[in-house]
Amino acid sequence: MKLAEFYRDATGECNYNVTISRNNTKQEGCSSRSGCFDCLRVQRDKSAEQLSKNKQYEYLKPLLHIRQFLSDIERDWSRRNLLGRTLYSGFSRLRPDVFDFNTCRTLLAALITADVDEDNRAYKVAEQIESGQIEDNPANRYLSKPQFRHVMPKDVIGVEMM
Repeated sequence: MKLAEFYRDATGECNYNVTISRNNTKQEGCSSRSGCFDCLRVQRDKSAEQLSKNKQYEYLKPLLHIRQFLSDIERDWSRRNLLGRTLYSGFSRLRPDVFDFNTCRTLLAALITADVDEDNRAYKVAEQIESGQIEDNPANRYLSKPQFRHVMPKDVIGVEMM
């Protein structure tokens, strides 16, 4: 998928979206944004929500669930370590900082699940192409490949070493 196509299909405020539209006419944004799935700078990711309604971008749905979870716990200080990694002039402050171990484990499990689900989704599309259930075209071929991978084997090994 080309970046311009992604932004054109979104309904966000990106300059790509404002200046590029399907019929080359100016299109106004809807005050949302498009970017990292876990960005909490805005309360709702309207662009990704809108895109996920399109079959071509359904793979965004699990990422939106993880984003919602992050948004729900962002200010839940009971899920934070009181002594974190952040240093201030060489010292650490005693106050809620990074997520605690159990929250990190929950997030890791959610990301691994999303990765596996995405692999399975892509495999099903590939099977449907091969069996003739869906058309064999570049868009479907593209969707027959996983669209994201968040947790790599080396990441899991790193967590195990902690």
